[in-house]
Amino acid sequence: MNRRDFLSRIGGGVAAAAVLGGVDPARLAARHGHGVLQERPLILDAMGEIRLTHPMELIHEVLDSGTNMVCVTLTDPKVFGEAALDAALDDLLAYDRHIEQHSDLLLKATSVADIHRAREGGKLALFYLLQNTTPVHKDLDRVDMLRGLGLTSLQLTYNYQNYVGSGCRERGGFGLTNFGHELVARAGGADERGRHARGYVPREHAHHG
Repeated sequence: MNRRDFLSRIGGGVAAAAVLGGVDPARLAARHGHGVLQERPLILDAMGEIRLTHPMELIHEVLDSGTNMVCVTLTDPKVFGEAALDAALDDLLAYDRHIEQHSDLLLKATSVADIHRAREGGKLALFYLLQNTTPVHKDLDRVDMLRGLGLTSLQLTYNYQNYVGSGCRERGGFGLTNFGHELVARAGGADERGRHARGYVPREHAHHG
């Protein structure tokens, strides 16, 4: 099954007519919250991927599927040191520019209210995610900085040990470090994820939250 067939099926058999030739006025109105889709629940893709190189045709298809929000991963989680922060900031600013250039279809989101606002406007809400805390390094002030720039989700570890805790590929899993507990406390309202973690990290994170 190709991408278009899959999206059509999960969207209730809706074809991408607005892109592939001819706009269906009823469906277009529904996308903007004036039809049956207004009564449907929010559909959130918390681990999807919208890349800067994806054509806008794909965004139309995602919207036509009924999806309202996608989390996008900033930078490669396997980058370490100061390069990790530089890469995260570069990606964050690149996505900010991309959303601004395609503001008719995309909306940068940092809250549930933004998801509703995007759906009412027929747009796709994008949340920013880091799949590792390496950009934070050992500086908790970076958590505040990244959140201020729009980061809403921070995965604690990615496969291997970092300053926060054990990754899922470590032989021993001792959970969060002291710094890891401090980071979770500082993150507060942000979504700190335990994926790719090992041992007590997910449980400690859940208990801490």
